[in-house]
Amino acid sequence: MTLTLLDKKKTFQKWKVLSLISLVLFGALVIVIPVTNHYFFRTFSFDYAAYNFAFHNYAHFSVSPNPVYFQGEITFLQDHLSFTFFFLAPFYWLLKWIFGTYTLLILQSLFVIWGGWASWKLIVEKTKSQPLGFLTLILYFTLYGRFSAFSADANLMIILSSFVPVFLLYFHRGKVWITVACFLFLILGRESMPLWTLFISLFLMIIYWKDLAKRRLAIIFSVASVVYFIIAFKFLIPLIEDPNRPFSLFNYSNLGETPFEALTFMFSHPIDTIELLFTNPSGDAYYDGVKGEFYFVYLLSGGILLFLRPQYILPLVPIVAQKMFNDSPIRWGIASYYDIEFAALMPLLIALVLASMNWKKVALFLGSVACIMSVSITWYKLEPSHCELPWAAQGKINPFVSSFWKSDLSIRRINEQLGKIPSDASVSATGNVLPHLALRDAPHFLPSEPKNVEYIVILDRETHPFLTEEDLRSKIRTWKSDTTLRVFYEDSELLIFERKKH
Repeated sequence: MTLTLLDKKKTFQKWKVLSLISLVLFGALVIVIPVTNHYFFRTFSFDYAAYNFAFHNYAHFSVSPNPVYFQGEITFLQDHLSFTFFFLAPFYWLLKWIFGTYTLLILQSLFVIWGGWASWKLIVEKTKSQPLGFLTLILYFTLYGRFSAFSADANLMIILSSFVPVFLLYFHRGKVWITVACFLFLILGRESMPLWTLFISLFLMIIYWKDLAKRRLAIIFSVASVVYFIIAFKFLIPLIEDPNRPFSLFNYSNLGETPFEALTFMFSHPIDTIELLFTNPSGDAYYDGVKGEFYFVYLLSGGILLFLRPQYILPLVPIVAQKMFNDSPIRWGIASYYDIEFAALMPLLIALVLASMNWKKVALFLGSVACIMSVSITWYKLEPSHCELPWAAQGKINPFVSSFWKSDLSIRRINEQLGKIPSDASVSATGNVLPHLALRDAPHFLPSEPKNVEYIVILDRETHPFLTEEDLRSKIRTWKSDTTLRVFYEDSELLIFERKKH
C-alpha cells in the first residue's frame, strides 16, 4: 500500500511539473508575441495608442478627451464605460520607467498567464486530477482565439476574460472578500460585463447549489449584475456621453436600439432571434461563412463536449448572443479578439464536464482529443488564407513563420530618432508609430493635425488607412513649405517635422 501511494504521489508531482513547465513556456510566448509586434512597429493607433493614452491619462488622475480619436473629442470613458485603468494605474508608475510603451502589453500578458494558472489550479483543486489540469492548461493556451487576439494588440476584453478564471478560483476556495474584489474588477471593466457576470453567477448557483454559503454569494452576484447593468445603461452612460457623439457600442439594430428593446424583441420573436445566431443579415454575401466558421472552430476544439452537460454552456450564452446579434460582421467569427472569451473560459468548462463523467479514462481520452483538435485547428487557421476573413489575421498572430521575426524597417535608427522627441511634446503621427509616442498628454493620430502640434511623425513604410498616398504626399509638401515647421529628421523610412520655437 505504501509503495502504491508513493507511486501515485510521484505521478502527481510529474504532472504538476509538466504543467508548470507548460505554463512558463506558453507564458513566455504570450509575452513575446505582442512585444515583438510592438518592437517591429506592427501595433496600431486603434486600439493601442488610444489605450496607451488612456493608461497615461488615468494614471495622472485625469479623464480628458482622447486625442487619438480624431473623429471627435470624447474621453476613453465615454467610448468604454470601463474603470479598469483606474485599477491598473499603480502599475503605470511601477513599470513604465522600465518598459515604456510596452508596459500595457506586458500587463495584459500577465493577466493571460494568471488566467491560465487559475484555470489549472481550479481544475486540480476541484477534481484532484493533475492530468486534467494539464489538459485544461494546454487547451487554454492553444485555442485559436488566444492567437487571433494578438492582432488587436491590447483590449479590455482580453484582460477581463483572462480574469474570469481567477474570479472562479477564489469563489471555489470560498475566499469571500477576495472573490468580491474580483467580481467588482470584472463588473466595472466594461459596460457589457454585467450581462456576462449574471450568467456566470447563475452557473455558479447551479453547480454549487448544495453549498449554502456559495449559493448565497452567487445569488448576490446575480442581483448585483442586473442592478449595475440597469444603472450603467439608464444612468451612467447617459450621464457621461457626449451629446454630439452618443454611446455607440450597442450595435444590435436587428434587435432594437437599446438593451431593453433588444430583450423585448428576443422574447416576442424567438424564432427570428434563433435564426440570427446562424444567418447573415448584412446583405453582403462575403460574410456568409463567418458565423459557421466560428461554430466549426470551437465545437471541434472541444466545445461539443459541453453538450454532455448543457448547464455548462450557460456562461457562454451571452457571449454567443453578443457576437452573433451584433451589426458588425467581423464580430461574428474568429477574427481579432472577438472570440477571446471562449479561449479564456471554455477550457475550464470542458474540464469540469469531463470531471463529471464516471469513466475517468474516457474523460482523459476525450480531453486529449480536444487538445489535439485545438492545436490542429489553430495551426491550420494561423494561415490567413484558411480563414473566412483573411485580412484580419495578417502578420501579427503567427509566431511559427520566419517572417514574424523579421522587419524591413531600420528599427534601431527609428527608435533613436523617436527618442529625441521630448516626452512632454505634443505629436501627430501615423498609425503604426503613434503607439510608441502615446504615453503623453497630446498624441494625435494623422490625419488629425492640430495647428499647434509640436512634432509631426510619418513612418512612410506603413499602410495609412485614413490617408490616400496622394493626400499624404500633398500634406508633406505643405509641411515642407510651412515656415513654422522644419525637418527634424528625414530618410526613406521616417520623416519628422518640428515646429519652430518663437
